Amino acid sequence: MSKKSSSINHRARTTGKSRSALVLVHSYYMRDTRARRHGSALAAHGWQVDVICARGATETFREDHGDIRIWRLPARRRGGSAPRRIFEYVTFALMASVAVGLLWVRRRHQLVYVLGMPNFLVLAPFIPRLFGANVLLDMRDPFPEFFLAKFETTKNHPIYKALLIEEKISARFASAVLTAVPSMADLYVRSVPRDRISVVWNSVDPQIFIERPARPDPDDRTLLYVGTVTYPYGVDLAVRAVARLRHRVPGLRLRVVGDGDLLPMLTQIAREEGITDNVEITPPVPLQGVPAVLSTAWLGVQPLRPSPLMEHSLSTKILEWCVVGLPVAVGRTPPLTHVFNEQDILFHEPGDLDGLCARIIEAHKDPEDLSRRVQRARVAADAISFDKQIEAFIQIAEES
Repeated sequence: MSKKSSSINHRARTTGKSRSALVLVHSYYMRDTRARRHGSALAAHGWQVDVICARGATETFREDHGDIRIWRLPARRRGGSAPRRIFEYVTFALMASVAVGLLWVRRRHQLVYVLGMPNFLVLAPFIPRLFGANVLLDMRDPFPEFFLAKFETTKNHPIYKALLIEEKISARFASAVLTAVPSMADLYVRSVPRDRISVVWNSVDPQIFIERPARPDPDDRTLLYVGTVTYPYGVDLAVRAVARLRHRVPGLRLRVVGDGDLLPMLTQIAREEGITDNVEITPPVPLQGVPAVLSTAWLGVQPLRPSPLMEHSLSTKILEWCVVGLPVAVGRTPPLTHVFNEQDILFHEPGDLDGLCARIIEAHKDPEDLSRRVQRARVAADAISFDKQIEAFIQIAEES
């Protein structure tokens, strides 16, 4: 444990549990890394923490997780069409408004931390806000751009324009706005002054992700993708890269660990290309199990596709791969180039199959250069310190 972590724990013990905070999120709290991390940080810094969230099929209505009380509403995240998503968002927000008010009568929360999407969930704690509570809105994803990417429409669509209004109202209702990368903060100036927006990166937990041991087989050529398997991440391009390069890179294969609506397409492409033996798809693993998965791979890949949402995306998995020492080939985005340069990781243009193949060939032909990239990428990823990001979040929470 670092000296900073020790001082954090000491402060939590000496200040006592005198302050009360509520975390509100339309997701499954125990699976939501950012919500869970920041909720735990508040508890470690002397706050009494309640959580209101969605309830999964096997989850209980109420649960104590350490010092944190979790209250789950009868809502599921099924997604689907735009009307279905709007229905889920609105019904959860209405239930949350009642739950927040009832819980506030008992707890008198001084801070309510709301994680979008949707942003208008920030209106649910109107009673605590009315009585002086600080309401912190974490706009970790741009809702209008999510709509554009998900439904492949244009900025002329009336729902896109309505979401811009929703973003502006939500941001101005909040005491302060939080987001995950600088490019999103720059984007949100369309709705709120820049000096009211703070950035807290999604950093890597050093207690889970440490440098991996030397790989036992230097000739292994396993590409790896871990996470949600959907169209914007371009995992199908990795399958096509294996099909194109399998005769040029001996032993080239792809392992996909995750789930999502693109899985049937991956299976179909592998079958059509005659590479079913070169593509392995396995279910997702808990966060604690990811380092073991990373230790078996040669190169992490996240091709991405150009989209308004991916333009502001910095997947935590890229940072995790770099911290443990897994080389990375990834579609270039502004948040990534804010952290890494061309000598750190193997960039290509999002959606560019030719570019992805060229970087895989480059990695195969020059293992020494790949090793140097690993060392540089680890240093760059370590600069987004877990302790520093937690301290930044706590300072924002206490000053908002």
